Amino acid sequence: MRPGDADQVEQRLRELSTTLGSELVVEILAMFRQDGSAQFTDLQNACHRRELKAMQSAAHRLLGSVLLIGARHLAQLCRKLELLARQGDEVSAFAAVAELEQEFTILLAWVCQIEL
Repeated sequence: MRPGDADQVEQRLRELSTTLGSELVVEILAMFRQDGSAQFTDLQNACHRRELKAMQSAAHRLLGSVLLIGARHLAQLCRKLELLARQGDEVSAFAAVAELEQEFTILLAWVCQIEL
C-alpha cells in the first residue's frame, strides 16, 4: 500500500540525493528504518504504560525522523500527539497513537521497498 506521504517522501529523497548523493540517502533510509522503528516502539511502550510525558518525548523524537524523509502528514500526527500528551488529554492522545500507528506502519513498509 502506498502511504499518503509517498509523493512528499519521494520528492525529499530526490532532493537529498541531488544534494548529498544517493549513497547517503541509502544510509538515511536505513537509519529511518532502524531508528524510526525503535522510536515508534518507545511510543507504543509509553502508551501501554500510560505515561503521557514519555509519549510526548517519543512523539517528538519520531517527529524528527519523519521530517528528515519528508513525511509531512505523519509529522503532523506526531505534533498532534505531542500536543495532546503535553495537555494531559489521555483519551485523545491514545486515539492519536492508534492513528499514528496505522500511518507509520504503512510508511515503514513502503520505505522498506524503496530502491535507489
